[in-house]
Amino acid sequence: MKYTITSTEKTKMKASDSETKAMLHLMNHYDEVYWFVIDFFNDVTGINSLGLSAWDIQSKSKKKLYGKEIGRDLVTLFKNYNSKLKFEKYIVFLGGVADSVRVDKNVNIFDLSNIADKTFKSIKEGLEEESEKKLYINNDDITDEKIIAFLEKVIFVIDYGNKADYIKKCVSENAQIKLSDEFFEKIFNEIRNMQSSLKNIETEGIEIDELSDFERYKKHLKSENIKLLIISRCFHINTTSLQVPIGFTSFINNRDEEDIQDILEECKNNINRILFDKNNKDLSWDLLTDIYNLLEEYTSIDDVFDRLDKNKLTKIQFLDFITTKYLISLIKEGKK
Repeated sequence: MKYTITSTEKTKMKASDSETKAMLHLMNHYDEVYWFVIDFFNDVTGINSLGLSAWDIQSKSKKKLYGKEIGRDLVTLFKNYNSKLKFEKYIVFLGGVADSVRVDKNVNIFDLSNIADKTFKSIKEGLEEESEKKLYINNDDITDEKIIAFLEKVIFVIDYGNKADYIKKCVSENAQIKLSDEFFEKIFNEIRNMQSSLKNIETEGIEIDELSDFERYKKHLKSENIKLLIISRCFHINTTSLQVPIGFTSFINNRDEEDIQDILEECKNNINRILFDKNNKDLSWDLLTDIYNLLEEYTSIDDVFDRLDKNKLTKIQFLDFITTKYLISLIKEGKK
């Protein structure tokens, strides 16, 4: 049975702050997510690199939601629960809830165990009523048994910060860089604008057979590209260009053009491997931070390199002395 794209939003809209927070929440909590599919299966759907499983998220920005409203907001997640596609998680990201909704009001990420009994009944009623209105929900699926089984799998997330907070969570806690909330908000807005541009691609009514079919419709972002954007803005580096940073010219003097291109390509590839190594996130952020801070005091590439902690450097795979000096040169040029 084919899966039909039935967007809950009939008009083309910009991504809301809530939708971008939802996407960043997925990125910061589920390492398996490689693709972010926008306004296709749902507001945001994270998919693993092989396109085999998904983490589905519906976002609502309203600041004080009650039980029935929450239930109605779960209908797209419920549709996906009943589909043949494999969804690992069903998440509803809410701007805020009434005090009566949660048992423990201090917990912002929770399951049914933190939903008050009275609210649970209202959520169930709201979902049932909304499901009966939707042509894409099969009447055979609207049963107490199926609704309760679905609700037991839902993860509730209450908005837990401002725009800057969600970007900071992408940054290693060890990164001692002095950047303002306004700076982080600009990065957030840039990511939101990337997300918005994808919402304008019309896919209503399209039928697909497999999760991975999303790729042909160009409504996705890659997790690594979002991470690279954040890193490049924080440290003023561009790893996509093969331009020679001014500070690096002395290291490639007297080499032929082909040799220079090979060195630059290898340095760029090494840096990207380092930045996207999930197992060494803190080490890579430490390296970037150390270089950034040393450049506040020293202007020479060699002086900065000499003062880096070599014990740290040896723990980072793909990092050699040429790549390190290239990275120092990139950051130095970006700081200007």
